[in-house]
Amino acid sequence: MFVNETLDEKLRASKAAGFLQMLDDNVPWAYSHVGSELKIDSKMSPYLKPNADVACCHDLEAYLHLVDGFRASNCPFRENAKRSLAKLLNEQGSNMKKLYTSKAHGLKLGLDRGNVPIPNCLPSPS
Repeated sequence: MFVNETLDEKLRASKAAGFLQMLDDNVPWAYSHVGSELKIDSKMSPYLKPNADVACCHDLEAYLHLVDGFRASNCPFRENAKRSLAKLLNEQGSNMKKLYTSKAHGLKLGLDRGNVPIPNCLPSPS
């Protein structure tokens, strides 16, 4: 029931076991295991600041961006990630590296004038 399996085992061995079993039986959204852990970190992205704030860790768009660029814990960020960086900029502008925010602001200025087509994503840093 808990994210930490060691804690779950300790609680089930204690006096709380009956209560936990009742929750398991009556709560339809409870689960015991959903798969293996995917260790991603905002420092892996070449677009996000290495000192991104807490909001970045809890933002769905940032999370999807990190999952899209993930290969393995010991591999660099995938250069051909398909997730839209415009959406990431919209949600996490304060956590993106200055190079990409200034490029995006340049695209917005051109868009206001109506003479610059918008690319689907910003160029890769590599």
